[in-house]
Amino acid sequence: MFYKNPHFPKTIFLILCLVLCNTVSKAQHAPFEVTLWPSTPPGNSGLTGPETIDEHGFVHNVTLPSLLVYPAAQEKNTGMAVLIAPGGGYSFLAINHEGKEIAQWLAGNGITGVVLKYRIPNGHHAIPLADAQQGMRLIRENSAKWKIDPNSVGVMGSSAGIHTAHSFRCSNTSRLRGSFLSGNYLCRQPDTPRIGPGIGRRKPHVATPELLFQ
Repeated sequence: MFYKNPHFPKTIFLILCLVLCNTVSKAQHAPFEVTLWPSTPPGNSGLTGPETIDEHGFVHNVTLPSLLVYPAAQEKNTGMAVLIAPGGGYSFLAINHEGKEIAQWLAGNGITGVVLKYRIPNGHHAIPLADAQQGMRLIRENSAKWKIDPNSVGVMGSSAGIHTAHSFRCSNTSRLRGSFLSGNYLCRQPDTPRIGPGIGRRKPHVATPELLFQ
């Protein structure tokens, strides 16, 4: 029988080692969540009640912000990271297709994706900006632990998230503002005026790639 084979114990040992190594590798790449603020976040949106998720996967009533970290695949890690702000019109977070799915794709291509689960502002628009600033601080503070180059951290967003991302990049010092900016759902046809990123502009302007990727 196969179990009488003198090489059988060695074979079983090797198989167990391979399974264990594969499990450890997957664990290293597994996403994890980090609380954004060590204590009560600054500002108060006035929202009460529990956080909810609707049938579309949209997250409502976020009052406890966090970071969802998707580490880059170890064998492909470039050291780059992107802080991702999902959209949702500042009424909810489209955290799956505008957050987690993007982060997963980035991680598989050697870039750590960090989804910013920011608070729903409820009219207090300084709140998402404060969460974005804190998110970048945490990424920089944990750069060695998360195997990230602190000088290669960008920020991107979708819809309302690009508004937060651009406001964040325009309002911070060079250390906090991020190394690059990218956005989704912003550009229209060149002849279509639009209030683009940049809070407080008095006149509509055309959103261009030069404006977005600066």
